[in-house]
Amino acid sequence: MAPSREELEKMASTPRGAYALMLVVAALLFVGWALLYFGRFLGNGPVR
Repeated sequence: MAPSREELEKMASTPRGAYALMLVVAALLFVGWALLYFGRFLGNGPVR
């Protein structure tokens, strides 16, 4: 049985919720990386 027009429209739409979740996770990863890099590694100064 072929999919109906409504089903085809649903399959063609983009998953905006998944994209929003990916952006939130990417932002959290970047913030965590920045805190580690600038707070811990650069805060300790050069290698002894």
